[in-house]
Amino acid sequence: MREKLSRRLVHLEQLHAAAMRAKAAEPRPGGLTAAQIIQIRLGLRGFFPIGNESWAETTARAFRMTSSELRSLLAGPAEAFNAKLDSL
Repeated sequence: MREKLSRRLVHLEQLHAAAMRAKAAEPRPGGLTAAQIIQIRLGLRGFFPIGNESWAETTARAFRMTSSELRSLLAGPAEAFNAKLDSL
């Protein structure tokens, strides 16, 4: 009985691992990265890098905060960043 359960567990673990690899290999919607989506959303609202400004600095400017504050926001829960992005 124990051997049968062990074989079943190994089989299920292999199936799960295969499913996880397949999911990781799936393209994202539209094939865009999170950074590209943010750049598009900022661009639609008229925010583009000025001079040598990075997209991170542009994002901070759009949110009316410093780069350090943006870094803290990104270190927190994703919901907080999404709420800030949706509020633009």
